[in-house]
Amino acid sequence: MVKNKSMKKQNKERYHGPLITNGVQLSYIKVYPWINLPPCIFLYFAAGFGDTIGFIKGVLGICILINLISVACSLFMKWLKISTQLIYFLIALFVTTTLIWTDFLGLLMVVANGQSISANSFYQSRLAFIYSFLLTILFVAMLFVYSYFYRRDSRTNGAYRSKEAKFNSWDNPLFKRIPSNFWLIFGLVFTVPSLLTGHLQNLFGFVLGILLTVTFPAVIVDAVYAAIYERKS
Repeated sequence: MVKNKSMKKQNKERYHGPLITNGVQLSYIKVYPWINLPPCIFLYFAAGFGDTIGFIKGVLGICILINLISVACSLFMKWLKISTQLIYFLIALFVTTTLIWTDFLGLLMVVANGQSISANSFYQSRLAFIYSFLLTILFVAMLFVYSYFYRRDSRTNGAYRSKEAKFNSWDNPLFKRIPSNFWLIFGLVFTVPSLLTGHLQNLFGFVLGILLTVTFPAVIVDAVYAAIYERKS
């Protein structure tokens, strides 16, 4: 009986995907929107200066609005009795805004390369188009990748968690097979040509954007599934 109860409790425990130590918490809404607001506002006026098309200002303006709504909800959620589902969806949205403005920093590194730029510089730059297109495709792909883990866990009734924990562990034989000097050689192959040609800043911008876009969707997907879990429970 005791064993059955513990198994039921384990099955009811909310699953969270890879790259996350713990699942998304409701307390995120009390901190992260405040962190997001200053850079979003700064980029809205700095990067959006002279924006004749209005796309950059539009995107950053939406980011500011989402974080302002999140701040308001964090201040008044005790009195307004906001549902936890809505809070989790807001967490997914303002984490997306975090990804947008941090990726925008990478875009600045890609486009600027030591030169002064304006909003129109982003529209006229081929590197900006490649960067934006690549990260958009990568973002959508990672949303499907992380969602797969949740669907897999649902099909196996929680049995997949132990396998995933072993896979993410450094004891995984897959990680042990990679030689210790592999990452050094890999880094030199990409860094040295960029350093010699004066495009090191562009390389760092691309690497920063790729790393952020690979990791942040894990939190976004977890927040959405947390809202779904709250609705079902």
